Amino acid sequence: MSHERMSPLLPIGAALALGFGATLLAFGLLTVRDLEQMRRAPEVIWAALCGVPQADDVVTVPLLLGGGTVGVTVGAILIALTARSGAAA
Repeated sequence: MSHERMSPLLPIGAALALGFGATLLAFGLLTVRDLEQMRRAPEVIWAALCGVPQADDVVTVPLLLGGGTVGVTVGAILIALTARSGAAA
């Protein structure tokens, strides 16, 4: 039986992505002023991606929430890949 050494990059990347995403989500949730601002977050992110100018304070919370969601999702995918590669070895 041969034991190949796993690269530590995948678990480290997963931990960094999860930590980054969780931090952004926490800061986003702490800075939400009301539920209306949270409800409009996807709309504001889409408008910003389409190039529609927004006021500075309108974009901050949706970007924090969106970036946090992406970070947590990427971290979860990397953890799944790490578990799969660990099981295959």
